[in-house]
Amino acid sequence: MQCSGYRDWDIGVHFVDNARIQELNRTYRGKDRATDILSAEVDLPRTGKEDDMNLGDMFLAMPYILKDCRQHNDALGERLPILFTHGICHLLGCLSASDEILQKYHRLK
Repeated sequence: MQCSGYRDWDIGVHFVDNARIQELNRTYRGKDRATDILSAEVDLPRTGKEDDMNLGDMFLAMPYILKDCRQHNDALGERLPILFTHGICHLLGCLSASDEILQKYHRLK
């Protein structure tokens, strides 16, 4: 995170089941289905103080991710770094960069 200007900032990482990610997706995005990853920015005003240096949270549905890896013959060790990068891009507000990363990954497959 140092290269992004967010050195020493925190990101919460939560591993959840498909039911929980579907609930989050329905509640916050209006999409009633499971997905692999959701990112949620912290909506509170940020002071930059040590106890307030949190960019947000990433929720990863491991059962969904594992099933998707099996269906596409992907290794989990290859997929997780892509998903983490995608989630971090969303937390930093770089939505187009995040989508571009995923598109390049799928083209390489």
